[in-house]
Amino acid sequence: MSVWPQKVHQEFEDHWRMERSWKSLLSHLFPMDRFIISDEHYYVPTTLQSAGSWFRLKIERYDRFDDATNLKTVLLIQFEPESRVTSAYWRAQVDHETRTGMDKMRETCSHPTIHGLAVFGRRVAFYTKTDDEVFPPRPPFHVAADLAPETMWELEVTSGEGAERLKKMVEYIIAACDGEVP
Repeated sequence: MSVWPQKVHQEFEDHWRMERSWKSLLSHLFPMDRFIISDEHYYVPTTLQSAGSWFRLKIERYDRFDDATNLKTVLLIQFEPESRVTSAYWRAQVDHETRTGMDKMRETCSHPTIHGLAVFGRRVAFYTKTDDEVFPPRPPFHVAADLAPETMWELEVTSGEGAERLKKMVEYIIAACDGEVP
């Protein structure tokens, strides 16, 4: 039995482009009368055999439906294909981009805790940032050979625990946008 409505579940089963599946899921979770999903595609040349292309989704909130000029990012999602999760290089890149994006979010998002997701297909790592701390913490460079261990992506968004964590995160974001979080 799926943890998501059939339409959303089917998106994850049918589409090789996970960003489409994630857009369907996020549209289900966030009220689209107050939030929009914006995406960014960008190309990052690398020294590996193939160049990298990043895909990022942002959930943005606006206060008035007729004024989309004052958007505030409330959730950042960094994507890579699931096949790259076994590469320490790509995990470190996605981890770095997620953390950097959350640092930029702090400039406009006044929530006590901000959120980010690093995604490899269905596999997801959850990030939170307060004023002085990011979870999961980054291992010290001089100690860790793998800066973003594959175990960070143990949860799948289509499974029970991954789905529950995502739902709780979205509930917090909506409550914070409504001023219900101190």
